[in-house]
Amino acid sequence: MNKLAGSPLRAFVAAVLASIIWVFVSFTENPQQVTPFTNLPIRAEGLSSSLTLVDGEGRPIPVPDDVVNLSVSGPQDTITRITKQNVQPFINVAGLEPGSHEVAVQARSIPSRSDLDFQSFQPATVLVQIEQIITASLPLTITTEGQPPTSYEASLPIASVNGEMIKQVTITGPASQVNKVVGGEITLDLSSQTSNLRTRRNITAVDLAGRDVEGVTVSPEIADIEVRILSSSGIKRVPIIYTTLNGPPAGYRADVVLEPAFVTLIGSAQRLTEVEFVETQPLNLPNATQSYTATIKLRFPIGVTPRDAQAADSTIATVRFVPINTEIVLTLPLVPRNLPGGLELNYQPRQIEVTLRGNAQNLQNLSDLALVLDLAGRTAGSYSIQPSLNLPSGVSLAKPLSVIQVTLSPISIPTNEPASPTNPINPTEPSAPEATPVSTPTVTEPISPTEPISPTEPISPTLTP
Repeated sequence: MNKLAGSPLRAFVAAVLASIIWVFVSFTENPQQVTPFTNLPIRAEGLSSSLTLVDGEGRPIPVPDDVVNLSVSGPQDTITRITKQNVQPFINVAGLEPGSHEVAVQARSIPSRSDLDFQSFQPATVLVQIEQIITASLPLTITTEGQPPTSYEASLPIASVNGEMIKQVTITGPASQVNKVVGGEITLDLSSQTSNLRTRRNITAVDLAGRDVEGVTVSPEIADIEVRILSSSGIKRVPIIYTTLNGPPAGYRADVVLEPAFVTLIGSAQRLTEVEFVETQPLNLPNATQSYTATIKLRFPIGVTPRDAQAADSTIATVRFVPINTEIVLTLPLVPRNLPGGLELNYQPRQIEVTLRGNAQNLQNLSDLALVLDLAGRTAGSYSIQPSLNLPSGVSLAKPLSVIQVTLSPISIPTNEPASPTNPINPTEPSAPEATPVSTPTVTEPISPTEPISPTEPISPTLTP
């Protein structure tokens, strides 16, 4: 029984002793060693494809700017075979959003070994700046420097890729850099150029001041450029005249603005002399009054062509419909209002002519118009008053209203006071009663409200004996 119980114990003790002896021998014959490595570049891992690391100027960088110093610990026979190529410092930026982040530095061996330990990182963390990658479609500008010799002119440059004209480029990069870009630019020098120019040029992203913006990509990167150099003796600039298929809606006129309003033609001197303008294809005016824009092709006379064949074969028409205004003359009455109490009014004339302006529809809908003489707050006296007229929307006065002369007078009420008879013998005593005379009033016509009663002419009764 004791032999059976002791067997497992002896086996365990033997295994422990063997391990101790193995470790002792290993450390004695292959001891642990620590080796420093300096100036190791740091790799960023886990970054989303829609994000990028950027430097202090906002330019994208594949790895952080920092380098790290570290120590590697491991068995001597392994450490002696480790070089910088076997040590890979890195930072894990998975899940980080745009902005500044401080991230811990880690390291691994290449190929991976479990008996190596990385320690003493200097620095232990690095600060990284992450930005969103964005894309913008911006105009392409071709800038020319210098001019062809005298008697030669250059047409507008045309950029194309694979035979297709381009006017826009795509800019991609960190948001802060793309937002600086105003467009792509190609610069050409036309000095001493006397023949057509065909060349291939790189497209550069530029800011508002014309400076190159670094850290962005331009698509396409290269474009084919063509500039036609022409003799100025065969060039003429003429206006563009629009034509229409139909007229504007009733009561309106069409106001059409063309952009561009001129086109430069090339051709023989004799043919160009005969051409005074270029017409558009007929413009179809809708039976509506809303403004709109339309691109319309030009119709070039036989024997001439536009100098910029691909850039000036059409124009943009902006069409507005403007109501046609007319004038009418009306004779309107003058209506007094707010006559103060105790006063009577006298004014001339009683009606005047008024000239109104507006479109036909608004003028046809006029009704109940009157000129108002506002007498509020006036006292007796004479005044020059300009009448007021309330007009509907879309109708206005074509001429100022005439001033009306107004007189306000107090209303007079006449009184009758007959003399008492006296005694001719004794004036102090009343005379004997006589037959009472019968007073027969004079019948007068009714007083017109427009003719005030004169206070100097009282109405007296007629005495009959």
